[in-house]
Amino acid sequence: MTEVVCPHCGASKSIVAPPPELVVVAPCPKCGEWVLLFRKKAIAIDRNVLENGSLQEKKAHVADIVGTFLEPDIEAELVKPVVEETEQHQHEELPRAESIPQREIDDFINIDLHLIHKKNYFERLFGKVE
Repeated sequence: MTEVVCPHCGASKSIVAPPPELVVVAPCPKCGEWVLLFRKKAIAIDRNVLENGSLQEKKAHVADIVGTFLEPDIEAELVKPVVEETEQHQHEELPRAESIPQREIDDFINIDLHLIHKKNYFERLFGKVE
């Protein structure tokens, strides 16, 4: 069990601790505001920004939330491999990808998207699921 304190109203509640890699978003049982739980931290989520804010405000709010969980060494590790990979491939000529024909996009939207959740259809496209 772990004690969670709502960052909005200060109410506390004992809960079964979720696995460390799991992100949980739930309303506070007392005030109803959204709280994000991750790595034994409770972070306030501003529902008004996510529901009514501009795209820029939403991105900034989500970035702030994610930033609270990044330790300095984790952030460096997340950025470092991308920079190294970019430097390695900087001088290589990348093959040009063909653009997806509009008909394929339309078929995906009108057919595949509505059927992909069905096991038989999924397995026909991607192979047997074990």
